[in-house]
Amino acid sequence: LDKLSVQDKIGLIGDAAALAVSGDGTTAGVLAFLEGFSNEDNYLVWSEVLSSLGKIRSVFSDDKELSEGLRKYTLKLVTAATDKVGWEFGPHDDYLKGQLRALLLLTAGLAGHEGVVAEATKRFDAFVAGDKKAIHPSLRGAVYKIGIKNGGKPAYEAIKNEYLTTTSIDGREITLQSLGRVQTAELAQEYLKFGFSGKVAIQDVHSVGVSLANNAKVRNEVWEYIKANWD
Repeated sequence: LDKLSVQDKIGLIGDAAALAVSGDGTTAGVLAFLEGFSNEDNYLVWSEVLSSLGKIRSVFSDDKELSEGLRKYTLKLVTAATDKVGWEFGPHDDYLKGQLRALLLLTAGLAGHEGVVAEATKRFDAFVAGDKKAIHPSLRGAVYKIGIKNGGKPAYEAIKNEYLTTTSIDGREITLQSLGRVQTAELAQEYLKFGFSGKVAIQDVHSVGVSLANNAKVRNEVWEYIKANWD
């Protein structure tokens, strides 16, 4: 695989996933193939790998045993690259290196990487306590999402308050996407009510539904809310 160009890697990953979807290949074959990219260092390749893996995890999300197995697989797949890229931004890091760092930290954290969760929680707590420099701007989404997944209602309320008070140009979109990482039906319903309360701009309401729909733990709550409030 190391001899392939970035374009070839992306094409092969997409083709392998498409073959599995069509029935001409297998899910097991795709997963075995993706294991070969565990030491990849290109953001575009990792984006394709994790996009394909995300679709597989979404399909099997209702099966607890398979879902847990795929979580462990994801964690194993990204651990080496995540540990290598780390948290700190170097003076010569380019844009794609920063994107790679954010993607891997988010994926590893949501998959349960203990070191990433611990560091993200430390930075999240410092940020909530008032240290606005605790989180690098490029890592806000990753840290917010990991914080909300593991921090329950207090973390949810903290990021909801950040949405209401932030002056950052992209801050509101990042917080809306992050709030969808809640882990309980109650918080999902509360978030949906907040989204349609008038406090979220009409052009941004879609981010509420999309972020929850992308969260297998609570995605059914979106449908329940639609049915209950259709009129």
